[in-house]
Amino acid sequence: MRDIRLPEISDKVIDVFNINENISGIILAYKYNKPVGFIVYKAEYNAWEYFDDITIDCSYKDNENLPKLLKAIMSSKHADSFKLVDFEQ
Repeated sequence: MRDIRLPEISDKVIDVFNINENISGIILAYKYNKPVGFIVYKAEYNAWEYFDDITIDCSYKDNENLPKLLKAIMSSKHADSFKLVDFEQ
């Protein structure tokens, strides 16, 4: 048996499926409430990229599908939560 999670409407929460390549911001990755990396959309590669270093010399993981990338980052224990910083707000 699995729990059902209902969508939440809040200024503090955004559904991952509402984040697309047109977003003008970055996704911050956290582990134990400490920032450990960030995710940006790279149009030239048509993919979301996760960086665990501010130098952005190379990305740790990338994927065309953001939810799959988030799951991969969490399953590899690099991060346990994410927040969107939207530069347009």
